[in-house]
Amino acid sequence: MSESYTRGLRFKCLRAGVLSGAAILAALMAGFIARFFLESGLAWRCPSMTLLGIPCPGCGTTRAFAALAQFDLTTALRLNPLMMLALLLVLLAPFLKLSWESFEQRRGWLILGIVVGFNWLYLLFFLPR
Repeated sequence: MSESYTRGLRFKCLRAGVLSGAAILAALMAGFIARFFLESGLAWRCPSMTLLGIPCPGCGTTRAFAALAQFDLTTALRLNPLMMLALLLVLLAPFLKLSWESFEQRRGWLILGIVVGFNWLYLLFFLPR
């Protein structure tokens, strides 16, 4: 193996680690901010839940990030599984070499729509109110 190839590989791994570290830091900051809003009474109610009485696909995200800030992963996953799995995907994306081209070639939009639909059904029946 050439030295330039090894150096390039180390740079890619370092860049992926920095991106994942930044994503973890951003998620923790979002969690602490969410926890602050929930504890201070400044949190908002979902318009879909308020007007129609049914959760939207993003319902529970604020509470999930607040639970994540306390490192309560099971509660975070229970409150909104899609958001927590999306966060995991963001953390792993630099290592998986994901791209928009591969996403579209593999029918990513269709799969994403199906996953969002199943997440919404889960929230409809199991989201703690």
